[in-house]
Amino acid sequence: MPEPTFRIFAHRGYSARYPENTLLAFRKALDAGATGVELDLQCLKSGEFIVLHDATLERTSNGHGPVQERSLTELRQLDFGQGERLPTLDEVLALVPPERWLNLELKGETFTAADAQRLLRHLQQSGRVPGRIHVSSFHHELLRVFARAGVETGMLLGEEHRALPPAELLRRVWSVRPACINLPIQAFERVGRWKLRVLLTGFRLLGSRLLFWTVNRQEDWERVRPWADGLITDEVEKARIWSGV
Repeated sequence: MPEPTFRIFAHRGYSARYPENTLLAFRKALDAGATGVELDLQCLKSGEFIVLHDATLERTSNGHGPVQERSLTELRQLDFGQGERLPTLDEVLALVPPERWLNLELKGETFTAADAQRLLRHLQQSGRVPGRIHVSSFHHELLRVFARAGVETGMLLGEEHRALPPAELLRRVWSVRPACINLPIQAFERVGRWKLRVLLTGFRLLGSRLLFWTVNRQEDWERVRPWADGLITDEVEKARIWSGV
């Protein structure tokens, strides 16, 4: 597959139609033509890498309580929607072909720097690094090990960064030097037009591409269109129509 210049990542898979972060949602996203899939990666106390967004089980499964209090065997017995089981990273690597992108968001609540090093080795041993792997996180210190190894990184920015002056935020970006800045669509409402323009221009000047999440409506697409190098969406087929990808 030729390298697309514009990427559409399926947010937790094709989550508008299928249970999020499941193999079913990932498979349907690929079938619908997504450039790649975005997923949330956690590390259990026993060391396994699992695909799950929340720290607790209630919202996405028929289980209860903190994820970290369960073993992988126990978690795999739960229903995560439509009979889907909790995926492991290895299952996702087997499902998603190397010509499609994988956007792995590391959940800093369960990932340590040592876990990040171990994940990098695992990806290298699997043959997926170097390759179409994008590692993102709100916990920016976790990205450095991947950037040093030549893995594409995405620096996630959210509400906790909104109050920072532009100069300080640009300084932090320069210190991490991510390939991409991953921004919420809400930034267009909450940051302010002037400040956002300064930041987006600055990110570009520092050499970072811009990904926006979660772009689910055409009016959202029209907002990000002048700036976006890619988007993360629940609505894969609609996003392909809007963007022409």
